[in-house]
Amino acid sequence: ISMPSQSSEKWINGAAMMNTLLTDNHFQVLVEFAEDDPRQQIGQLKEFIEQDVDCLIVAPVPSADLTEVLEQAKEKEIPVISYDRLIMDTDAVDYYAGFDNLQAGRQIGEYIVQEKNLEKTSSDGKSKTYTIEFFMGDPQDYSAKMVHQGIMEVLKPYLDAGTLVCKSGRTKFEDTA
Repeated sequence: ISMPSQSSEKWINGAAMMNTLLTDNHFQVLVEFAEDDPRQQIGQLKEFIEQDVDCLIVAPVPSADLTEVLEQAKEKEIPVISYDRLIMDTDAVDYYAGFDNLQAGRQIGEYIVQEKNLEKTSSDGKSKTYTIEFFMGDPQDYSAKMVHQGIMEVLKPYLDAGTLVCKSGRTKFEDTA
């Protein structure tokens, strides 16, 4: 298992969950964290390939070009599972395991609507407004783009109506990543 970093509970918990599930099913598991360094992740993957592992589960470091190293895995017939972040521009990825990031974004938006009672605020004719600013993930992370899209699907009507006010004006993904 190759994870981007230990700086996020997301990656720590994901690695721990997979490690438990796999070891409970009698697999030997090796876990490495690249600490957001593309070269380090490539080096770790090369070591896994040299050890002739049975499978690679890779959550790629954003902006890492894994094409060459994953081609080596393909040549050795080591299956590759892209985890959470889809690895693009290679046919060496056999499977993708991820989340419905669009739905996750919608749920974040719905939470904001519910917590601030925006439906009532927008429909009761009163001029109550709430300030909001958006801070999204890495511009290279496809998942972050999908989360943003889901959030905006839910919140755009409230932004358009003026119920939510983004004082910076930065609502596009490119401006908030």
